[in-house]
Formats: sequence, C-alpha cells, structure tokens
Amino acid sequence: MRVYQISVSETPAPKTIRNVPKLNWTAGVGLLVILVLGMAWWIDRKSSTTPPADALAPQLEMTLQPIAESAWWDSIKESHRSADFNAYLEKFPNGLFAEVARTRLARIAFDGVWSVKVACPERADGAIGTTKFIDNVRVTESVLDFWSGTPNANGSWHMYEEINSDGTAYLELTGLTSNNPKTAPQGPGTRYQNHVRTRFTDKQGLGTGEGREPCEFTFTSTAERKLRLRLA
Repeated sequence: MRVYQISVSETPAPKTIRNVPKLNWTAGVGLLVILVLGMAWWIDRKSSTTPPADALAPQLEMTLQPIAESAWWDSIKESHRSADFNAYLEKFPNGLFAEVARTRLARIAFDGVWSVKVACPERADGAIGTTKFIDNVRVTESVLDFWSGTPNANGSWHMYEEINSDGTAYLELTGLTSNNPKTAPQGPGTRYQNHVRTRFTDKQGLGTGEGREPCEFTFTSTAERKLRLRLA
C-alpha cells in the first residue's frame, strides 16, 4: 500500500485591483464653469420676472381693501353715531357702502335727546299763557316720539312724526286737556289735536303750533345744552 502526502500551502489569494480612472482636471473646470453660468442665468431671470416690493404694495392694497372695508362697515352699520359714518366716508369716499352710509347719516342726523321749551300765549277762549320746559325728548332713526305726562291721562299730550332729511317736520300733537280751568276753560279731559310745523338743525329746532293752540316750540339738543352750560 502506497501512502501519498498532500501538502497545501497557505498562499494568500491575489487582490483584485480596480482601475480607478484619473480625474481629468480640464473636465472638472469646465463643469464648474457651466454651474456658475447656470446660477448666474437663474438669478438674472428671477430678478427680471419678480417685481420689487414697492411695485407689489399697490396690488396688495387693492386686494386687501375690500376685506378691510367690509370689516369696518360691519363694525358700524348698526351705529347711531354720525361720527362713525363720517369716518367711514372719509376713508372710503367711493367705497362699497358709501351710498348706504350717506343714507344712514341722513336718517340719524337728528337722533339723540332733546329738551323743549313750550311757550303758549293767551287764547281767545280765556286760557292763560303758559311756558313749560320738558327734558328727555328722544329722536330715534329720525322719528320723534314723546309723551308728556302719563299717557292718556288728563293734561297729557303725545308728539309724534318723522323728521325729513332736510330737517323739516310736521309734528302731530294730540292730547287731553288738564284739570286746570285756567289753562283748559273748555273742561278737563277734552281731546284735541294740533300740528307743529318745525325745522331742525343738528343742534336746535324751532316749531310753531297750528290750530287752537299756536304755541312756540324751541328744541335744543342735550349735547348742545350741556356745552352751553359748561361755557357759561
């Protein structure tokens, strides 16, 4: 029997060396030049197509103005102060709600609390002349609606009518005569009706009664009266 001996040598396997191409510096410089030129073109194009901020401001204002105007109007549309509508018209003279604002101004021009001096002369039927001062006569939405005394009691009277936008008013005056024979010789509780032709400004109103009792009515706005008292 033959015995063979096999010897295995531990020789390391040869390493595979990859061929790494050398970077061509000329190509690298060319690529860099192309990149720089491309960025320059992009920056120039962006600056030529994008308007400056000062050019965008008017467009932005035109876009936002209806929103701001609507918000302003919503905050004052139920107001009874003429200053609110004047401020709106000063800001938006040709605005979406300009005509409505002017109409509202006309409607509330005489709104507020008034005091009234009523001076009645002597009458042919023997009634003596009287002068009365009345406070808290209210005008709302250009409508004057006021009771003097307890409604429907002897000596009470009711004044009512709308004041026109030009300040004129034909006020209706109805009432019951008092229990005083000196002012009501026809007897107490007699129903009467009268009209007062009146013209108002924002501070004062003057009216003259027609019919059986030609009294003179002088209206003074409470704000104007307070101002006069402070200046006195």
